[in-house]
Amino acid sequence: MVDVDGRKKPSYYAMRTLMSKVDFFTSGEKLSDGQYKFILDNKQVYVLWGTGGMPAEITGVVRVTNISESEQQMDASQIALSDSPIFVELA
Repeated sequence: MVDVDGRKKPSYYAMRTLMSKVDFFTSGEKLSDGQYKFILDNKQVYVLWGTGGMPAEITGVVRVTNISESEQQMDASQIALSDSPIFVELA
């Protein structure tokens, strides 16, 4: 995750974001290919990627975080999935 010159690779930041969002989860389930739901501290965090549609339970304004920890609030209907995982938290 770090190159020979000590520079952090994108995988380092992806792992750091993953750990900050779902570390110490109490339950998790696979919803479909590229769609997972985790419960921690009584909140739901979805990890989503790929070409499928959004899970029906994700509606309204949500917080979306990409693998580089850039966050934004947006309406769930505006989310477009890609090959890069995102973390979605219900508001």
